[in-house]
Amino acid sequence: MKFQAGKLRAWWLAVPIMALSTISSGQQIDQTITLSNGWNAVYVSVAPSASADEVFADWPTWSVSAYNADAFLHTSSTDGGRTGEGVVRAPFWIWSRESSAGSTLKTLQADTVLVCFSTNSEPCTVTLRGVPVAPRIAWHASDDTVNTNFRNIFGVRLSGQVKASEWLAGCPAAEGAVLYYISGPDEASPRIRPLARGTKPAYLNDGSVVYSTGTRVSDWSGPLYIMPRVGIDFAEEGMIDELSVRNDGAAEKTVKIAYIDSADGIARPSLLYRESYGEDATADWTPLPGEISRSIATGETWRVALALDRSQFEGTGAKVGGILKVAEEGGTKTVAWLPVSAVDAKSIAPWPKGLWAATMTLTKVSYYRKDGDKVDGVPAGGAMPVKVFLAVGASGSPKLVQRAVVNGTRLSSAYLPVDLGAVSPASGEFGKPGQPLRFEYTIGARSPSNPFRHSLHPLFDGKQMDFKTPAPDGDNITNYVGSVKPEWFSIGGAVEFEFDENAATAWTPIETLSGEAKWIYTGVRRDGPVVAQGRFTMKRVAKEFEIGN
Repeated sequence: MKFQAGKLRAWWLAVPIMALSTISSGQQIDQTITLSNGWNAVYVSVAPSASADEVFADWPTWSVSAYNADAFLHTSSTDGGRTGEGVVRAPFWIWSRESSAGSTLKTLQADTVLVCFSTNSEPCTVTLRGVPVAPRIAWHASDDTVNTNFRNIFGVRLSGQVKASEWLAGCPAAEGAVLYYISGPDEASPRIRPLARGTKPAYLNDGSVVYSTGTRVSDWSGPLYIMPRVGIDFAEEGMIDELSVRNDGAAEKTVKIAYIDSADGIARPSLLYRESYGEDATADWTPLPGEISRSIATGETWRVALALDRSQFEGTGAKVGGILKVAEEGGTKTVAWLPVSAVDAKSIAPWPKGLWAATMTLTKVSYYRKDGDKVDGVPAGGAMPVKVFLAVGASGSPKLVQRAVVNGTRLSSAYLPVDLGAVSPASGEFGKPGQPLRFEYTIGARSPSNPFRHSLHPLFDGKQMDFKTPAPDGDNITNYVGSVKPEWFSIGGAVEFEFDENAATAWTPIETLSGEAKWIYTGVRRDGPVVAQGRFTMKRVAKEFEIGN
């Protein structure tokens, strides 16, 4: 392959600066680029892991200039118009085949514009594989009277051809803008020509690079503003993140989000999602299908919460992930790709291991008629909040505990006896709908938590009339026929949780479960048990803890 130097004018030269580091943790896509004979302006939307020397080794070009849009992120305008703007850094990096050591372009970042002179007489195609990011544009005030290198320069990724005026609709800095492009095989210097002349409309295609005048500083970055720009990274322990897409265009848009494989063949884990509408985040979590879509009004933001269930992992430490493709259906045909990254690592506390706080709101009670018949579910005069704690082991087996210690802080429930040990369930399974989880316990006659015990009251001290001899055992029914009656007796209790259906089945991203609760008291009425009932929410409050003594 024959190379010859393309001569660069001073307006394209850069002072040496340090290149931005590339994003290496995300998943990758392939971008195909066609270089025509002569000058080319190329929009690159991926960050290859290879160095600039490796990337450009087989390109038919002697040198490459990379536009640094970040140079304009700190610009300012004293009157909000075209004056007073200061560019604090050189807006271009240079890679030279002659001098790798002297090149300021060391690695290629995503969302940048390259300018190079192709020495091939025929078009040639190159493929870049790298990590994508959402596009950004740093608009600054610029017109045809200033140096060309201070025009706004940006590239586009599209699924087809679109009118430039339609794509730029909604951009305050582009009102009345004049659009240009690099043209011509002239080796002397790249020529900047109008994108369209007269009444002929200007069109954009995938990979087009535009040089535009601008009326003001603006953060408008295209018809769709996507966050987070670098994608979703769950790393080794993350489980929940959010993708947002804002419609910055001039009309309603139908946007699709597709979850696809990355180009490097890395395993793609399944995700859950739920849509957030403003502050409303009550939608159910459901498995993320191959594609979801929604119509977004101008200025509206579509928020999609994403959750990663780490119970699907084996803990190999391998990198896993996929790609989120965000595209407008029709309209401006805007498209962007975002990496989804994670490490195949199990949580330090696999679901559902941990300390769970169950908050019950009891609103109904039992009622006994005069004939002794019991009626359950009678509305109470108010709502009684009750909190208890469940300690769930690594195997998923729960225990009801009165207190636990988390990072040196004791958490306790005032509604359970202080001498209660760890109570195993009498029936049911944790978090499983249709199998109510039931704990049963006894408050002993001599327990300090027994409500019928008054150690300092002479008539309820558990002793006979000499205040020394223990009174008969109240748990033995035959003792009540004697002349000396028992003063203390045990009472019983049971706590029951009936779990709601959970869309995630074995795991919920917000680590909160809900359902119907019952608290059953026995021994407080001669007629039978008293049942209080209501709703409960149960949240994992700690992954590491100790059961209190």
